Amino acid sequence: MITNTSTDTWLGQKVQSVIASSGIKKTAVAEKTGMPYSTLNSKLRGYSSFTFDDIIRIAQVLKCDPCVFLPPSFRQSGMVQKVAA
Repeated sequence: MITNTSTDTWLGQKVQSVIASSGIKKTAVAEKTGMPYSTLNSKLRGYSSFTFDDIIRIAQVLKCDPCVFLPPSFRQSGMVQKVAA
């Protein structure tokens, strides 16, 4: 069973990984998304949840597809294509 805590932790780690790969500093991501740095840091650590809007804004700043923030099981199962169709 997936809990909110495990989902928040997984997503926080994924977002942090994508930020690190982008070469953009977390402070810049926070500033460009309009999110206080302390809030971003809390979400990256899994202490609080990202909203859909948060993910979209972060993806825009990082110039990546928001789907990279979906768990692999959703991408592999084709659920993304089914919903988008």
